[in-house]
Amino acid sequence: MVTISLESIKSVEELIALLKRETEVVLKEGEQEFKINLQPVETQVVPKQRIPGLSKGTFIYGDDIMDPLPDELWDEDDEYFT
Repeated sequence: MVTISLESIKSVEELIALLKRETEVVLKEGEQEFKINLQPVETQVVPKQRIPGLSKGTFIYGDDIMDPLPDELWDEDDEYFT
């Protein structure tokens, strides 16, 4: 870890170069200290192409899946009911 005064940094490029060399840098401005570390951004993982039918049979439903829902499920005070 390196401690350096904020006034001694002349450019952002200089700060980035310092962060690439050191794992942690503490910037000091007066009595305040700021700890900075530079970490690489993880690359986004591209999802694999989906394979149709791969999960076939894992979701089981009854024969009444397409039957109308019973009236007891509907709330008469619901704004979508009317």
